[in-house]
Amino acid sequence: MTEELLESLLYRSESETLDFKEGQYAFAGATPEQKAELLKDVLAFANAWRDTEARTLIGVREIKHAKSIVIGIQDHLDDHSLHQFVNGKTNRPIPFSYSAFATGRFQIGVLTLAVTDQRPFFLNQDFGKLRRNVTYIRRGSSTDEADPDEVTSMAIKASATPQPVLLLEFCDGSSRKGMGQSVELHPQLLKLPKSKAFPCYGKPSHFDAFGAAMPTGSTDNNDYYVDAANYLKSRLAYASVSLGVSNSSEELAEAVVITIRADSASKIQVADEDDFPDRPSRYGGPLGRMTHPPLACSTRVALYGSHYEIKIDIGNVQPGQTAYSTQPFYLSSEADLDITLEATISANNLRSPTTVPLSFALRPETAEVTVPQVVKFAEDHLD
Repeated sequence: MTEELLESLLYRSESETLDFKEGQYAFAGATPEQKAELLKDVLAFANAWRDTEARTLIGVREIKHAKSIVIGIQDHLDDHSLHQFVNGKTNRPIPFSYSAFATGRFQIGVLTLAVTDQRPFFLNQDFGKLRRNVTYIRRGSSTDEADPDEVTSMAIKASATPQPVLLLEFCDGSSRKGMGQSVELHPQLLKLPKSKAFPCYGKPSHFDAFGAAMPTGSTDNNDYYVDAANYLKSRLAYASVSLGVSNSSEELAEAVVITIRADSASKIQVADEDDFPDRPSRYGGPLGRMTHPPLACSTRVALYGSHYEIKIDIGNVQPGQTAYSTQPFYLSSEADLDITLEATISANNLRSPTTVPLSFALRPETAEVTVPQVVKFAEDHLD
C-alpha cells in the first residue's frame, strides 16, 4: 500500500476487488459467529471473478458517490494468527495478507487477497453460520453463494492451469518459526569507549626517539580490540530479517525470487552482508585480510536512485514445503519507524508475480558497552 494507491481507492466504489469497513473485525476472544464475518469475507473475495488483487480497507467510512473517509482504527489483527485461523478451516490455503498502514495521523488495516487459479475455496466443516462445502463469492458489494456451474468452471480452470500457491512470511533465522507478515525489530545503537581506553593486543610496537615505528617481528594486530568494538557497533546497528516461502499447492515452485523495494527517503537503512566491515583479525597486514574470505551472497541489496532493492534467491520450493532465505537482509533506523514495504514473489512457473505487504516496526535502542564487554566479545566470538 502507498499513499497514492490509497488515495485512488478512496474514490472507488465497493466491488469484487474493494471493500470498506469502519471498524476492525472481531477476532481475538470473539465467538465463532463473530469471527465468521471475517472468514466469510476472505472466502468471498478469494472466490470472486477478478484478475487483480482484492483489498479490504479497515478504518475507512464509505461515502457513496464521493470520496470515502479515513477514520482509523486502534487495534490490528495478527497476520500469523489470522492465517492459522483461516487456512485451518478451508479446503486449501488461501493466499492473503494483513498489514497495518499509517496515513497521516491514522492507522488503517489492509486485508489483501492475491489473484489465484486454485478456486474454489470452501470450508471443510461448519463454522458459526457458515456451512461446509458452500462456495461463498463476492458479487459487486455483496456476498452470495456460487451456483454449481460457477463452481465447476472454477475447478476446471484450476485443473487446467496448475500453478504453485506461495505464502511469504517472516521467520526466526535460528528456529525458522513463522512470524507472520508484521515484525518488530530492535536495532542496537551502541556508545563505545574512546579508542585509547582499549588495551593493546599482542606484542606492542616499539618506537625510536624520533617516533618512528621499529620492526618487532610480530604479526599481532595491536588495534584488534578497537576493531572489534567498531565491528560490534556496525553489526548491532542493523536488525536481521529472514523470510520463508511456503508452497501450499501440489506444484513445484521453480526458481523462486523475492524482490522488495524501499524508498531511501523513508529514513530506513538497508544492508546485506557485503555492506558490513570485515571481521577483525588478530593478525595485521595481508595475513589478517586472508583469514575471512568473502561469502557468496544469495541476498543482495542495491541502491537505485531513490530506492533500495532487496533481492533474495530462494530456489525451488517443493509442494507442501517451506524454503527459507539462506542469508538475512538488515534494517536500521536512528528513530522509531513504522513502514510497510511491498514484496514481490516470482517464479519460473508462476504466470504473474504475487505482491505481499510486509510491515516493519523499527524500535532502535541505545546502549553503552564497556571495554571488558568488548574484550570478552572479541575473545569469545571473533577469529
